[in-house]
Amino acid sequence: TRQFAADSTVVDTYSDDESATMHGMWKVFSSLDGETAPFPLQEGIVYLKISTPDEVLFFSVPKITSDTLELTYLSGGGILSFTKIR
Repeated sequence: TRQFAADSTVVDTYSDDESATMHGMWKVFSSLDGETAPFPLQEGIVYLKISTPDEVLFFSVPKITSDTLELTYLSGGGILSFTKIR
């Protein structure tokens, strides 16, 4: 489970392994925000950056509604879909 909080924190939890819980910070940005990334930023794309003590993950955000979030992992191309539960 990945939880995004309004205070820009993110927590990944795994029901079968509590020791694998990851805490980090998230940030949404675009090519106009001055954020740096290890790839060329494209105009008109919304990006999500998740920073943890061990790694930095980058996603594009192709779809977001009040109840759903779809992310494309930019280092592997996998698509993640989330549904609001609270």
